[in-house]
Amino acid sequence: MLSGTVLLLLFLVLMFMGIPVAHSMIITGYVTLKFIHPEIPTIIVAQRLFGGMDNYILLCIPFLSWRAI
Repeated sequence: MLSGTVLLLLFLVLMFMGIPVAHSMIITGYVTLKFIHPEIPTIIVAQRLFGGMDNYILLCIPFLSWRAI
C-alpha cells in the first residue's frame, strides 16, 4: 500500500514539474524496479516487454486500420 502511494505521488510530482506523461511513466516504472522491487533483474523486464510486443495478432491492427481507409 505504501509503495503504491509513493509511486502515485512521484508520478504526480513529475507531472506538475512539466515532464511529459510518457517520460513520467517511464521514470516511475524505473523507480519501481530499482528501489521497490530490486530482486527483479532488468533484463527480464526488457525480455517480457519485447515478448509482449512481438505478437502476430498485434500486426493486424495497423493492417485493419489501413484497409478501412
